[in-house]
Amino acid sequence: MPKIEVLYCVLDGDIRHIAAHLPQPRPDVTYLVAWQQRGGEEQNAPGELLQREDVKILAHKSIGLSKNRNFALANATGDLLILADADNIYIYEYFDRLLAAAAAHPEAGILLFQAAAPEGRLLKNYPAAPCTYAGRPRGCSFSSCDIVLRRCASLPRFDERFGLGAEYLGCGEEELFLEQASRGCCRILYTPQVIVTTRGATTGDRFWEDPRVRRAKGAVLCYMHGPLGATLRCLKFAAVQGKASVGQRIRALYDMMWGIFYLKFTR
Repeated sequence: MPKIEVLYCVLDGDIRHIAAHLPQPRPDVTYLVAWQQRGGEEQNAPGELLQREDVKILAHKSIGLSKNRNFALANATGDLLILADADNIYIYEYFDRLLAAAAAHPEAGILLFQAAAPEGRLLKNYPAAPCTYAGRPRGCSFSSCDIVLRRCASLPRFDERFGLGAEYLGCGEEELFLEQASRGCCRILYTPQVIVTTRGATTGDRFWEDPRVRRAKGAVLCYMHGPLGATLRCLKFAAVQGKASVGQRIRALYDMMWGIFYLKFTR
């Protein structure tokens, strides 16, 4: 029977929120907490987590969510790896769905699912039917909590220039990760089933407030379509944002173009 490992990637005090969301232990599920600590002083892990034999806490000094995810993946030992945030809620039924999907599709290196809010509303406009990542509907994207990885698969690393805590590109690491995995011939399949409950809004929802999010959009488009294709898509995006002011659209276009330039000329 494959083992599920939930990889919680948290920063500083966010570790305090995990214990309240953990279900009762079950033999085929363990939890790895990759705990980034920015402060100069050592922090103590909550006693509720230390008391659980199915929880392993690894503290380290670094900045950036993508760095933390790479750290967690490098230390994972489970067969099926869930990327989790501190506010994610899991129940036995979710794990059973995941195991069933993995058994039905042993060829898939990455499995994609759905996330729901506590009231039951899906967090995104997910496809209604199963599909491959390459064959997903246009405009469809997935968040980290939708993603389950087989540890034995040939997987890319998260690009540490992207994501929360990165200096210039504040999101987009999941899209880039999936695109790189797909180009690397990793089989990616989507199943329309909920495997996590969460209140968390995605960083991408802050497009108009955060220039790092806008830059990340341009950079992701550059990777997916090349500089020219990305530029044309950014121009079209800015043109059709009728609810935004002219100033907002100009700033958005500037930042997206900056993101294209950044991805093209940095490594």
